[in-house]
Amino acid sequence: MLAVNAIGKPADTACPNECNGCAIYESRPAGCRSYRCAWLDGELSHDDRPDGLGLVADSGSSNVFGSMWGPRARVARELWPGGGAAVVADMVSSGRPVMLRRHGGGVEFKTSDPALLERYNEMQQIFEGTT
Repeated sequence: MLAVNAIGKPADTACPNECNGCAIYESRPAGCRSYRCAWLDGELSHDDRPDGLGLVADSGSSNVFGSMWGPRARVARELWPGGGAAVVADMVSSGRPVMLRRHGGGVEFKTSDPALLERYNEMQQIFEGTT
């Protein structure tokens, strides 16, 4: 989930204004107004609403991750452990790389493309200084 500086909300935390809907919906900041998840953009089925699925996936229109891994790539965040596991598996099996941010911490890069996984692992080694 995105960071919203205007309301002091760090990334990957629950919004303090969410209480069975948005408590500040009419006056929500621009960062909230412009964000589009995959469900809102129609990339997921009607039944895959994030609050029921346990997963928020960025849409193509809100996807910075795609600039590095391709336009089909998505960032997904678990709202609870294992949330949306079947949807993530479907995304990956359809050729869509997914950067999955696990509830409680940790990140996994999921892809069905061995070359893309190798590229990701090489980048991780560079960032970790193990090359």
